Amino acid sequence: MKKFLYFTLATALALGACSKSEDFIIPVEKSYADTAVNLSTFSSLLNSAKDGWAVTVIPKDHGIYSAYIRFDSAAKSFTSITEYETKTASSKYELTVTGQLNSTLTLATGNSFELLPVETTRSIDESFNFVSNVKDTVRLRGARYGDELILTKATTAERTAYEAGALNSMQQLIRAYYNATLYPTITTPGGEKQQLDLSPTARFISLFRVANNLLEREGTDMTATLRGIKFRRPLFIGKETVSELLFDQTEGNYFTNIGTQKVFLVDNALPNIPLHLALGKLYPATWGTPDRTFFPEYGVLPGNSVSFKTAYDNAKAALLGMGFSLYGINYTFVTASNIMNVDVFFVRGSTIYQGQFGYNYVKNANGQFTFTARPFTTATISQNASFIRSAMLPYLNVLVAQPYTVGYYDAYQTLGTMLAQFKGVNDPTMEFTGFFASVLTL
Repeated sequence: MKKFLYFTLATALALGACSKSEDFIIPVEKSYADTAVNLSTFSSLLNSAKDGWAVTVIPKDHGIYSAYIRFDSAAKSFTSITEYETKTASSKYELTVTGQLNSTLTLATGNSFELLPVETTRSIDESFNFVSNVKDTVRLRGARYGDELILTKATTAERTAYEAGALNSMQQLIRAYYNATLYPTITTPGGEKQQLDLSPTARFISLFRVANNLLEREGTDMTATLRGIKFRRPLFIGKETVSELLFDQTEGNYFTNIGTQKVFLVDNALPNIPLHLALGKLYPATWGTPDRTFFPEYGVLPGNSVSFKTAYDNAKAALLGMGFSLYGINYTFVTASNIMNVDVFFVRGSTIYQGQFGYNYVKNANGQFTFTARPFTTATISQNASFIRSAMLPYLNVLVAQPYTVGYYDAYQTLGTMLAQFKGVNDPTMEFTGFFASVLTL
């Protein structure tokens, strides 16, 4: 597994969604009483860009896309290309005037913009009302859904790049960067580190940081541009708001400008966010340790100390003496209740049994966990745990012997992923690891 997928991407998506209508307050250009004058003025405006327009498409509810369009008033047609295409396509357009004497651009069915995956239930607006013209930027708003087109005059060099399919290449570059990196971070001039997740599939960027010993996150939709990556709404990096990441061809890396400084993303082998703050939020709260007898492909997990292996093997042997084989162990943090459940899975024949040992925990500001065993209950999984307790004591005693910190263990070379790791506070040589997944799903 090249990259550990973020556990709460769907949550981040929900956090990042916003209404574009609140992002801009734009003065609407005056309408003309004479329809002919209105149409002529609007047509001249659209055709005033001899090299066409760089287009930002902003659907009403969420998402952002990049495209290029060039109008031909004589043929009443336009040439366009989106980030999903490698070649330009031509289509027709029509200019009309609404009852409010506002100019409207209607794109014929089958145009490139219909390829944009705005919603599963609809395509982007076909008709767009004129909103404003400020310097070299024209704004249009969809007549039906309220989708927005922002047109900015393109240069000759940009036109050449667009027509050569550069937008699609920049989109593929995001995917290549995602596949080649693990945990990119950006460090502000003031020393604050923020972890980034660029998801080319979800077309979303998430930022994670720690403030007041709490995990903070924000995100927004993103799109590829000729310059790099553009955000639907600005994000805070340090004390600055950033609207895009730029790509440096020489460095082969993304950067942003913070104040007067050019700050590059830096990839890391392990996450920057402390695991004790990310439990159940950024990464799964259940960790699984499969036993090598049933999962020989994993062997003995790296990051397990000799002292832990001894305690584990002693418990495994005692359980075998009762006629059961140890299948694996799950650690599940219930952060809302400060409880960790340790589920021991054991096998006889073809039946897998589950015994659950519960622990209350206290966690200090440094992320040190102190575990205290909870009493057994009448639940079947608790009674199963009581039944095998004597055999599992060598292992169970390890959990309550001292406080533990939790962190990440780099197992990319051997297992292709990272693991979660417990490390003793009083005796740091006591270490043991687990996958960020239940043993039942491995």
